[in-house]
Amino acid sequence: MPEIYGGNQLINVPDLLARLKPASGMHVADLGSGGSGHFILPLAKAVTRTGTAYAVDVLKTALEGVDGIAKMEGITNVKTVWSNLEIYGATTIEDNSLDIAMLINVLYQSDKKEEMIKEFRVKDEKIFVVPYGINNMVPVTGIPQKDARAKLGIGRKEKVLLFFGNI
Repeated sequence: MPEIYGGNQLINVPDLLARLKPASGMHVADLGSGGSGHFILPLAKAVTRTGTAYAVDVLKTALEGVDGIAKMEGITNVKTVWSNLEIYGATTIEDNSLDIAMLINVLYQSDKKEEMIKEFRVKDEKIFVVPYGINNMVPVTGIPQKDARAKLGIGRKEKVLLFFGNI
């Protein structure tokens, strides 16, 4: 049975783990983990009980969600950390103690990007950039173009640019 933790279909978790190469005994973190545990729970399993997986979020309810799912799944090496990533030093994880740190789908939300990047708390050579790749999904609505234009008030000769995804 496949393991599905919900959330995000744009980033394939098994592919991400294959690139990050987590191993038993590593210390890892998902900064801005959210409540589903989509990334941190599979990562926690990969580092086994001898490693530590930190789920860091500013929302206590998100951390409660991760903690609850981890307990239901019998994952015992997840530690939740309540922190504001925009304040350097607010995260109580020791500097340079992490083998892998992830900041996925969070950085764009802040004007304090430098502070958030410092919170990685890993050496520069251990930072991984995870590209989203090309988003070539086209929504299927079943509405003919003519009807869609009429519904949106767009004239037949007007040009339209639709964008789906992150900038």
